[in-house]
Amino acid sequence: MAETQASSIFQEWAKRYAPGLYKAPVIETPTTFPIGPSLSMPASATPASQVPSSNEDGFQNWYKEQAAKTGINPNPDNPEHRYDYRAAYAAGAAPNAEGHWPSQFKAPDHPNRFVNGIDTITGQPTSPETPTPEGTSWSDKLTKGLQDPAKMGLLTAGLSMMATPPRRVPYSNTEILGQAGLAGVGAYEKALEAKRKDELMKQTAEEHTLAREDRRTSAEERASYYRDRATTAKMEAESRNEARKATAKENAALDVPIDPAVAAHYGVDPKMTVRTFNKMQAGLTAMAKPEKETKPPDRYQNWRETFKAEKGRYPNAQEEERFGKTDTAGSEGPGKTAAIALINKELVSQYLSAARDEISKKAPPGSERMRQMVESLNTQDPTTGGPNEAKVREHLSPKQREEFDFVKRKAQGYSRTMVPAVAVQKARDDWNAKHPAPKAETKYEEYRRVYEEIRNYPEWSNAEKNAKIKEMNDKARKMGLIK
Repeated sequence: MAETQASSIFQEWAKRYAPGLYKAPVIETPTTFPIGPSLSMPASATPASQVPSSNEDGFQNWYKEQAAKTGINPNPDNPEHRYDYRAAYAAGAAPNAEGHWPSQFKAPDHPNRFVNGIDTITGQPTSPETPTPEGTSWSDKLTKGLQDPAKMGLLTAGLSMMATPPRRVPYSNTEILGQAGLAGVGAYEKALEAKRKDELMKQTAEEHTLAREDRRTSAEERASYYRDRATTAKMEAESRNEARKATAKENAALDVPIDPAVAAHYGVDPKMTVRTFNKMQAGLTAMAKPEKETKPPDRYQNWRETFKAEKGRYPNAQEEERFGKTDTAGSEGPGKTAAIALINKELVSQYLSAARDEISKKAPPGSERMRQMVESLNTQDPTTGGPNEAKVREHLSPKQREEFDFVKRKAQGYSRTMVPAVAVQKARDDWNAKHPAPKAETKYEEYRRVYEEIRNYPEWSNAEKNAKIKEMNDKARKMGLIK
């Protein structure tokens, strides 16, 4: 009855792993031969996820607790689960916060095994032609069964028992079927191994290709970085050389003796260099100016001096405002001669820093042109005795000059009832109310504005403009303003 027993083992395997492949065979001429206990096999294979009997109580308690939490069927062996909870218990798995169990323990026919082209059990993508578990053919089920080492071992054992009788007997149909099956299984295993090796070689070749591409890209980036550094260093060296040449040329021109006619005119040593003469020029110019004409003080000045003589201090803002409202001020109060001079002096003090800022934009720092503009700005005003009002206004931007004229006109009107400082501040408040501050420009708008100012600046050569634009573009590129 051994042949019958082997056939039943094979049928059991087919029933478990390839349903529909075989029906119960009808043996026409059964051959009876004894079979040793070493060849006997159990009626069914033990599943890989079977929980040992010693842990069965622990599994039942664990599953009962999980079923109460998640609301699943209280029977862990219900076929509708399509999930191996025993394997999950053995692996120490548990559902996540959303109640979802790990996908690796799903049954092969689980309805949600394949999601968006991904096999959730293995985590590997599936090809477009990969069939889903529903409606798979018996050949697909057989192929899937042959890929499992445990199932392959069971099939090989069955076929071996069918193909190898315990003694020499004539070939039977069962033996022929067993030997053919073993040969087929061997050929399939060789083909499967060859396919695995081929896929491994393709994967290795692809990894090598990607590694070479990464090395090539990295080498190109390093080469580009060092080229940019070399270009920048070259431009910086050229800029330094140009600056040294310009400085040497300027020094050469300054270290020559002055013209003999100039020396004779000013009565200085003919051997004096141009550099030394330029340092003395400001003092010589001041010496050549005629003495400033003094004007008699007006009624307002007389009142201030009288007030100080009587009370030992000058009047404060409220006292000067009261003086401007009284009849004693006459037509020469704070709004007239002396007050206008004070208004102009206050204006110059408030706009002087803006004029210096504009000068710094018109010439490089330390250049001869900047020095000349600063000296002209510091020339004495004959009316106020401070910095020259006309020179301050001249160096303001067009928009600032418009504001300067507006504030001057308004402040002179307010000076009839206000002290100069208050009048100027009130006039500036009027200007700000009439011209609210523009919306703050973005970093890119600031970049475009400075770019156009550099391009249209008449004092710089094309080489200087290109160098400054290159430096500004590098900074803008690092800030992400341009590509």
